[in-house]
Amino acid sequence: METIKANDFRIDLGKRLRGLRLAKGLKQDELAEKISIARGSIGNYETGARTPDAEILLKFADFFDVSADYLLGIREDQKEREFDKRLSSLEKEIAELKGQVSVRHEADIDELIKNITAKINRSTQQL
Repeated sequence: METIKANDFRIDLGKRLRGLRLAKGLKQDELAEKISIARGSIGNYETGARTPDAEILLKFADFFDVSADYLLGIREDQKEREFDKRLSSLEKEIAELKGQVSVRHEADIDELIKNITAKINRSTQQL
């Protein structure tokens, strides 16, 4: 297993934060105001000079709609979180639709769900 140096970790976190901020078209002071922290802190986090505490990290994750794992570099791809959200939404929709179907079609619906689930599982393995 590769050892991660604290400085490398801070720099990687800073790059992710900067990338997310720029993707939203925000300046450092605008982001600082939106999440209620000092503007200088944003700069320090982005350059790797400082590391945000857990509370601030969660503010960033919530604001940018990413996981703390993504910010910390544990989960590399934020697409995975988007996929999880879509999957959850589909599961709810399927449950609602299943409740509207007559009993004689339930076996067909169950088979369809089984096939869709298999396809989803294959797709997630490719992520």
